[in-house]
Amino acid sequence: MSSSYFQPYYYLAVPLSLLLVFRTHVAYSRWWEARQNLGDQQNALRNASRLVVAWIWPRDAGLGADIVRLMAFLAPSSGSWFRHELEPMMANRDLVSDEELHYIMRSDQPTVAVGAMISRLLCEAPDLTPYERCTIETELGMFMNTIGALNRLTTMPLYLSYSRNCIRNLMWFMFGLPFALFQSMGWMTMVAVVGSTVLCASIENLSIQIENPLLVLPVQTITTNTRRHVEATLASRSALDQGPWLGTASSHHEF
Repeated sequence: MSSSYFQPYYYLAVPLSLLLVFRTHVAYSRWWEARQNLGDQQNALRNASRLVVAWIWPRDAGLGADIVRLMAFLAPSSGSWFRHELEPMMANRDLVSDEELHYIMRSDQPTVAVGAMISRLLCEAPDLTPYERCTIETELGMFMNTIGALNRLTTMPLYLSYSRNCIRNLMWFMFGLPFALFQSMGWMTMVAVVGSTVLCASIENLSIQIENPLLVLPVQTITTNTRRHVEATLASRSALDQGPWLGTASSHHEF
């Protein structure tokens, strides 16, 4: 085998490397976007529950606790919808009654159903000003915005031809690699080819796995942690009744 064969083969490796890098980068971008949206869900629900505890709970403790309870169930309901499985909701089954669960599961979009229940309870909150209601609804709206982003990642995978061409080109490249390396490496060509194949196949497999992020992310763990963050706001209600918490005004100027 002449060394002239390896020269054009070397140039073919450059576009293949770029294709593999772009493929992995796009898949990772989808995974990171999903993780960010799940984090935004946690932030939005934590802020909304904090406002409910501060504004509604002192006026009607039962209503405030019900609203926070449903807010804690929002994340598990969205996790079940995107994963098309009941485990996230069943793991947090104690948050809702049988009638509420039946209504939520009959809905086409369980997360929207839970959000509607929360908005209905907000309308019943005593002496809640329009500003307070709009502020809480704004935080809930931020949560609902993440639903659209996550739904897009679930229903719109990468273009199939893009993935297939990457795999096919990688396969043809690896098939011709022994002929390009044998003159210079001899029988060590087998080791080099096997190592290169395992490395490239691992990278391609990684991109395939994270292309659909909601199938690989620990959704149940993340939604359960979101529930704990929301429920933690109820633990602060005793501190709200005891105030003041920061001491006298003069103490703020002492260092």
